[in-house]
Amino acid sequence: MKLIIKAENVDAPGTKVYIQLFTRPIPLYGGTVEATSRQMADTTEFFADVEGLISFMHKSPELGKQSSYDALKNSCTKHIQQYGRLIDTDLDMYLYCLMHIVNAVDVACIGKNFDVNKGAALFQEMKEAMYETFPRYIFVNRYNPLSPNPFDKYELVPLSELR
Repeated sequence: MKLIIKAENVDAPGTKVYIQLFTRPIPLYGGTVEATSRQMADTTEFFADVEGLISFMHKSPELGKQSSYDALKNSCTKHIQQYGRLIDTDLDMYLYCLMHIVNAVDVACIGKNFDVNKGAALFQEMKEAMYETFPRYIFVNRYNPLSPNPFDKYELVPLSELR
């Protein structure tokens, strides 16, 4: 199967891409404003991560949710072994790469994009599965809500501290 992975270029030389596929709006300020998560990635790193996920999925007897989970878990495990932790934005990067693969498979098989609502639900399901699998190794940014300066540095803390 030939997969075509499309990503939106951010800059003219093509060194960065947006990778926000299947994200849901996040309510802010008591629901009066919504923001949609949008992450940039180095183009080379993005496609290397996509290739790593696809290579691992090729080992599976069939494409599906389990092979996607296994490939994601493998990428996260390698990252944790290399860096000793997995920052939530790095996890999101792997998830976005996986969602691009899921979408490309649907385009190749049935000729249309993966359903947006199903994609958002799968993204969240996979994220929660990684939270359950690696709670001590996933780190998130926590900010000081009492600070008058919104640009204060965030504190990186283990996800397990917030539960």
